[in-house]
Amino acid sequence: MKCRLSGVLLVLFVSALAALAAQDAKPRTTLSDPSIRFTVPDKPYAVLRRGAIEAVIVDNRAVDDAVLPGHRAGYHGLASLKHDRQRRNLFVPAYAGLNFEHIHDGTVQKREVLFEPRNAPMQLRVIDQRTAELYHPPTPHWGLESCLRYQLIDDEVIELTFECIARRDTCKNGYIGLFWASYIDQPESRDTHFLAPGRDLDDPPRWRPHGKWVRGTSPEHGVLATHLAPDDDRQFAHDSDFPLTLVFNLSKHRFAEPWYIGFCRCMAYVQGQSGVGLSMVYSRLQSGATLPTRHARALHGPRIEPA
Repeated sequence: MKCRLSGVLLVLFVSALAALAAQDAKPRTTLSDPSIRFTVPDKPYAVLRRGAIEAVIVDNRAVDDAVLPGHRAGYHGLASLKHDRQRRNLFVPAYAGLNFEHIHDGTVQKREVLFEPRNAPMQLRVIDQRTAELYHPPTPHWGLESCLRYQLIDDEVIELTFECIARRDTCKNGYIGLFWASYIDQPESRDTHFLAPGRDLDDPPRWRPHGKWVRGTSPEHGVLATHLAPDDDRQFAHDSDFPLTLVFNLSKHRFAEPWYIGFCRCMAYVQGQSGVGLSMVYSRLQSGATLPTRHARALHGPRIEPA
């Protein structure tokens, strides 16, 4: 049987102005705080546990053992996410979730450049039994040094914190685009669901009458792929033949609150932003009244900037 998967995406655009504003941000990873102690394990992955959640964080090396059977090289991040009530991995075993996929500036580049995070050397750093990081030294082409922190916190939440430093001026259009992908394994529905804005941007968000959700769908890969906030009308310069079709192909929908939800094997998967970093909730879906309401800043391909 062919593997059916659905991609849950996050697109981040960082401008020079936003980067300057972020210089005063509190250090949160080993990239900005060298006093944080860590260990580098012998294996290319670390198993984190807290409450009902088990998460396996992997670097971009291939793995094939009892923990990560058939995991392919290049895919890193959340190689496995399981819940006590659903012991099957949410993500395609060969791939990953919250996988740092692309660095770009809107220009046409070779595939190995656009997929540089997959191929550039990285180091897995284990902070404690609930926290691990993936550190990238400055990448060969873009010169971007970065650190991804995955931390299990309360309420079945994984918080993702991303810090980066552009070590070279390599971006031609005045911004750097960063892209994450999550490969969901055989979901019953590939749709994402999120709140629609009110008629007036100052009105509180409203629920759509039909099912109380906006149903984010795409007829095919790269078509109607990116949902924006109500007031996000920014234009990012890019080549007309830019090959990453998911980045600049906008849908007709806007989201009122920056979070979305999807469903897979009787579980609800919520992704969004709360404060700094990204949060996900992977919890039992019981009724519409119990759906998580954690705010997010990630919608199937949104544009966000650092706080």
